[in-house]
Amino acid sequence: MLSLYKLGFTNLPDNFYQQSLEFAVHHVLRELKQHARIQIPGGWTLVGVADVHGFLKPREIFACFKDPDLGKTIYLEGPILISRSPTIHPGDVSCSTFFLLT
Repeated sequence: MLSLYKLGFTNLPDNFYQQSLEFAVHHVLRELKQHARIQIPGGWTLVGVADVHGFLKPREIFACFKDPDLGKTIYLEGPILISRSPTIHPGDVSCSTFFLLT
């Protein structure tokens, strides 16, 4: 605002400051949405696919990935967290006791 004043902009519209503030707030929220992440130690980011054929029971998932270093498929087991993407707030994580179908 000081820079605008120094440039000679003294008669700005009444809503200019309000719109500038709204823009700044939206800019910060957009940055959080696109770049902020809550890291889970030892966690993996996997893409989920719905079980449209009904092979899994309720509260079960199937999770695996191919490790590029080992060149083999790793099957995950145990408790998991499911979150929305991007996860920008602790409330976006669902702490559940889902287990891998064995």
